[in-house]
Amino acid sequence: MSQPTPDGTDEESAPTADGILPIPDRGTELNRPYLSPGQGSARVAPTSGRVALDAMGGDKAPGEIILGAVQAAREYGMGVFLVGKENVIRAELAKHDTRGLDLPIIHTDEAIEMDEHPALAVKRKKNASMTLALQQVRDGAASGAVSAGNSGAMMAASLFTLKRVPGVERPALGGIFPTKDGVCLVIDMGANTDCKPEYLRQFALMGSIYMERIFHIHSPRVGLLANGEAFISTLAAGILRPGLRKVFERLDYAEYGGVPLLGINGSAIISHGRSNAKAIKNALRVARQTAETGVVTAIADGLAKLGVVAD
Repeated sequence: MSQPTPDGTDEESAPTADGILPIPDRGTELNRPYLSPGQGSARVAPTSGRVALDAMGGDKAPGEIILGAVQAAREYGMGVFLVGKENVIRAELAKHDTRGLDLPIIHTDEAIEMDEHPALAVKRKKNASMTLALQQVRDGAASGAVSAGNSGAMMAASLFTLKRVPGVERPALGGIFPTKDGVCLVIDMGANTDCKPEYLRQFALMGSIYMERIFHIHSPRVGLLANGEAFISTLAAGILRPGLRKVFERLDYAEYGGVPLLGINGSAIISHGRSNAKAIKNALRVARQTAETGVVTAIADGLAKLGVVAD
């Protein structure tokens, strides 16, 4: 049981000597968002329009990551929770004009490094910045979460924190690739080498819904991409052709922000480890758009129409 301090706040939620608000006790209030000391000490009311960003994740963190958040807040008028080390984040924010921008900070000292084992790191570091970002989605404080950190850990943390949409057999990543007519979504991207027919059917459903809602493509065509040795050899030879090489040069991960993890019960975008500010800005936009366009609900409804029984 926490004790009240002289100013009437609980001892557990009182600022530390350096003015940084601690993470609440996990047994009482599970990592509910806090404003930074510079913005006041009141708790942040749940606001679905905000997106939670792992400010410590990525090769170019924290500088480019936080700059991307500032740009998204300014250009899209969105709020962004910056999750990570308070003093580091505040130092980066001081480099930019953030007047009028909604950029609350959630402090944690823990971050998952790129070379750590994904599942073990997620289990061991309960307060890792990417996990706390996902918890804001789970608890309704944020509409989506973005991280350019350890991609395997972000996948594991998303599954542990947000869980699967009921009935989904295998959540899957969806990568955006250029085509002669625009873009296409390559879902699963070889993560499951032994796919059951039901996996493929669900991949098709989830991918179609994402392209309809995010890229406004009516009734997207669905194809099956083989990954046999003959196909790989043909693809490798084809890439050497000047025409196809130009197509692949058009692929700019910064333009699309990152890849969605489809099939989980929330919006989570995994950005490239080398993401710059532009990539983060667009990832935040897509995370919010994924939530606002009802991708998760549409997947659940689609599974119901297919007769999939939730487990």
